[in-house]
Amino acid sequence: MEGELAVVIRRTCRRLRPEDVPSAILGYTIGNDVTAVEQIALDDKLTQAKHGDGFTPLGPWIETDLGSGDVPITVRVNGVTVAEASTRQLAWNVSEQLVHLTRYLTLGPGDVVLTGCPFTLGPVEPGDRTEITLDGIGTLANPVRAL
Repeated sequence: MEGELAVVIRRTCRRLRPEDVPSAILGYTIGNDVTAVEQIALDDKLTQAKHGDGFTPLGPWIETDLGSGDVPITVRVNGVTVAEASTRQLAWNVSEQLVHLTRYLTLGPGDVVLTGCPFTLGPVEPGDRTEITLDGIGTLANPVRAL
């Protein structure tokens, strides 16, 4: 599992310029980017590893008033902190990501863009409980179940 800032898109957008990005964003939420690591060796496209039932839970709500540049992220498994980081550690900031993505694809209202894992990953097993907290948004908590 990976704790990530998730960007919720407000309107149809293509070929965004940096100055257009704020008006394209409805708000932010939390994404738990689940990976079935045992499947990675079986599928170089990561279809099996990244797209199982119940993968990529989002929540707890959409926060419309958040500065995305330095949001602390805490990841816990079974109540134990396994990772702490900030969105400032992302390879590309939110604006850079949306400008780049919309060069190649059109984003629409309600689309969600996961911004990446800035050292916020943790191994989980069936029966575990994950909690991802992003300051200014809240906590997304999920049980881990076998498929």
